[in-house]
Amino acid sequence: MVHPPINGTTAKKLAWLTGVFLTLVSSALVLCGTQIARNTIRLTVLETQFIEMRGLLLRIDTNVEKNAGVLERMVGAAHYPDGTPIRR
Repeated sequence: MVHPPINGTTAKKLAWLTGVFLTLVSSALVLCGTQIARNTIRLTVLETQFIEMRGLLLRIDTNVEKNAGVLERMVGAAHYPDGTPIRR
């Protein structure tokens, strides 16, 4: 670690403080960039999962629509325990 110029001129002290400030800012930027990259990866994974779930829901919806006629016929053919048909 470089020690501050205690007995140096004002210009040297200011230059040292500027160097310390820029080092801290650079470190903060690197840490933020790392965090942004990590979050971008997480978002990509979540987006992929969302797309997969959307596809699954579309397939389920298609199957429900295809089988709606079967369900209508089953409900239409339903009977009470004594044999009388259930009317809507």
